[in-house]
This record gives sequence, structure tokens and C-alpha cells, in this order.
Amino acid sequence: MRTIALFILLFAATAGAAPLDELIAIALRDNPQIQAARQAASAAAAVPAQASSFDDPQAGVAWYLSEVETRVGPQEQRLFLSQKLPFWGKRGLRGAHAGGLARAAGATVRDVALAVVTEVKERYYDLVYVEESIRITEADRALVKDIVAAALAHYGAGHGQQRDVLRAQVALSRDTDRLLTLRAQRATLTAILNELLARDKQTPIDGVALPAALPVVETMDGLRDEMVATRPRLAALTRRIEAARAVVDLARKQYYPDLTARFDYTLTSEGPLPVADNGTDSYWATLSINLPIWRKRLDAGVSEARARLAEAEAVYRDELERAERELADLRFRLTTSLEQVALFDTGLVPQAEQALRATMDGYRTGQAEFLNLLDAERDWLDLKLAAFRAKADLFQEQARLDQAVGRLPEPKKD
Repeated sequence: MRTIALFILLFAATAGAAPLDELIAIALRDNPQIQAARQAASAAAAVPAQASSFDDPQAGVAWYLSEVETRVGPQEQRLFLSQKLPFWGKRGLRGAHAGGLARAAGATVRDVALAVVTEVKERYYDLVYVEESIRITEADRALVKDIVAAALAHYGAGHGQQRDVLRAQVALSRDTDRLLTLRAQRATLTAILNELLARDKQTPIDGVALPAALPVVETMDGLRDEMVATRPRLAALTRRIEAARAVVDLARKQYYPDLTARFDYTLTSEGPLPVADNGTDSYWATLSINLPIWRKRLDAGVSEARARLAEAEAVYRDELERAERELADLRFRLTTSLEQVALFDTGLVPQAEQALRATMDGYRTGQAEFLNLLDAERDWLDLKLAAFRAKADLFQEQARLDQAVGRLPEPKKD
């Protein structure tokens, strides 16, 4: 039958080039969540230089409310300049702590970007499914119209019943209702994708399609090694451990005193005595240290720093174990999805197509009941939709696996 042949040919065709890579590039560039994470990382990157810097020097001037008379004359004013010099290594450790937190913030940018990219992929594949479902349903609607025509012809010739015509028209209305729902879903998914891309929600997204090649299931060992090396959350926690170690070393350094260097200059006026150095100004240098004698406070600081380090290491181990479980689960689901796609493509859909052909031919020759024809049409439609849903789910599982591993496509440079 010509309509069935057209129906099958329509599903054999593939859609145009998918714009997924372009959408991901736009999201990586414009998504507000990613931009906010980048600004937070930029702010964190500016902290190490501040943390490792010297304190501001202190400068001042003092006036003697009552002049101090000396042999060379009365002292009127004193100028001073002082600079605190932390014990060797303290500034570097403060910078190392802030640098670790800055690198953790940089890894967080990748984590946020991964979440956004995965969301873009999932909604994109949902949109592909909806677009394909619209195509399938429209083709099925044409097929049902042909079935309605056949039922009318049988009824007109006295070989059929009016209820067959009514049932066929119900099937036609079912397709019409499904198309209304699918088009509403298309509008919603388009708006969600555009929101992720930080652009007008009404911007059309055309030419969507699934990738031509199916995903390949990789070995668990390979996935785990890649995950340990590239998963942003693990990287961020590793950097936090480095920062916590710097804090432990810094807490130990607090047992050592800091040095303060000071230079004083006193202005002296000429006095009444006829001495050679009459009115000569005086100046001197001072070195002082703080005395870290309150051991309980210092010991508590070291204990706190060690506990923070142990906490960071425990959080890393927990995240690693959770990530390994997640990775194993996603790999299993990807394998199962591949098997389901193969079952639809090689078994269920071809069998349903063959049954539809045979039932239609049988109905035309009076060897098949009309209800059998409608059942065959409905089975074919449901299986075709389920097959494409399974394929879209497969690529969504791959997207989630990529996120778990830490695979982030790099933005294209202009």
C-alpha cells in the first residue's frame, strides 16, 4: 500500500545536521550560572596575592605637648615608620591556603558548566524526541486517513460496518490530540533550552537530530581512571585538601614570633647652650617581636587545623566512593539502553511493521478484521515511538555518564 510505504520511508530518513555543538558553545559562553561561577573564581584568584602580602607599614607623627629639654635643645616632634615582618614561611602558607581555595573555585566552574551542558543535552534530546514524535504522528495520521477511506469503502460496498468507520475516526482524533500535546511540549522545551542559553525564549531551534553513531560502552577501569583525573568535584576537593594542609603548617608557624622593625626620627630645636651639636635631630631604629606564650590558644589552633584537614580528606573519600557507585550505575544503564535500542531496531519494530502490512492487505481482501487492523496500526505507532524514546534515552544516559566522568567540551574559539 502506497501510504504504508511512504510511512516507512519517512522514518528511514534522517534529520538535518544537529545544532547541539552550537547550543553547547552558546551555553558555555552565555549561561548566567556559568558566568557567576567564573566571576566567583576570578574573585578567589585575586585573594592569594592579598593573603601573602605584607601588612601595611605604619607611619605617624607625635607632638610633645610639653617640650623635652635636652643638652642640644628642646625636642618638639617625633616621626616614626614601622613594618611588621611575619616569621619566615607564614606569608607563603597564607598564599598557599588562598591559592588552594582559588583552584577549588576554578574546578567548581567546570562542575557548574558540566551540569549546564548536561541539562542542555538532556533537554535537546527530549526536543529531538518530540520533533520525531510529531513526524511519526503526522505520518500515522495520514495512514489512519487511508484506513478511514478503506473502512468507508467497505461500508459503502456492504462488506463493513459503520462502527468500523467510527473507530477509525476515533483513531484519527487520537492522533490530532497527540499532536496538540506534542507541539505544546515542543514550545516548552524550546523555552527551557533558550533559557539555558540566556536568549529569548521564543528563539526557534531547528534541525535537531540524534547523533548518527551510537555510544560505545567503555571499560569500568578506564572510566574510573578518567573520572579521578577529570571530575571537577574531586579536583575541587583535592584543592581544598591542599589548602587545609597549608593551614595546618601555618598553625604550627604561629609558635614562632613575628618581627617588627621601626625607625624613629625626633625633631630638635636649637637650645640656649653653646654646644657644637646644638639643634641636632636624633634618630634610632627598633626591632621588636611578639611573644607567643599562650600555648593553649596555639595548641587549639593546630588541633582545629588538623581536624579541618581530616574533614576535607573524609569528604574526598566519600565523594570518590559515591562517584564510583554513580559511574557503575550509569555504565550499566547505558549498556541496558543499548540492548533495548537493538531489540527495537532488529526485532520489535520490524515485526510490527510486517504485521501492519499483512493486516492491511488482509483487510483489503476481507481476510482480516477491522479491529485487528487498528490494533496493528496502534502497536506499530506505539513501538515506533517507544523505539525512538529508547534511543533518545540512550544519548541522555551518555550525557549523564560524561558528566559523571567530567568530560566537558571546550568552547570553540572565534
